[in-house]
Amino acid sequence: MKQLLTITLLFIILSCGQNNKSNRSDLLTSSIWTIEKGSIDGFPMMTEKYKFLTDGTCLLVTGETEVYGKWSWAKDDEIYIKPEGIVLNGQKIKADRNYGFYIKTVELTDKIFRTLERGEADNWNSGLIKERKYTASRVGV
Repeated sequence: MKQLLTITLLFIILSCGQNNKSNRSDLLTSSIWTIEKGSIDGFPMMTEKYKFLTDGTCLLVTGETEVYGKWSWAKDDEIYIKPEGIVLNGQKIKADRNYGFYIKTVELTDKIFRTLERGEADNWNSGLIKERKYTASRVGV
């Protein structure tokens, strides 16, 4: 009986963790995330949009440049993005570097996506962390 109770509790705990990650993935992929004006240092008029797709691909649009790649949860609150290339003037150009970056989810709701972002070679205490705030929209990237 004790063993059955332990197995049941373990199953419930594991199920809740998967649902939490699934819920966050659903929120993340439900919108196009547009950076708030002034959130990009030195470029107050620059726009930046993320689109995370359920198949693990993502698109980042900054001005006229599109960066495409793969995304996955690295930890419960951390996303790893691996750029694969860019689209410039309608042409796909494969990335020649094998370098990604991390996005720590500070807040994720159906309207707000607040993050801390760092390069793959940096750590969270490096001083090179960028804080960003995105708002949800349903319009195309």
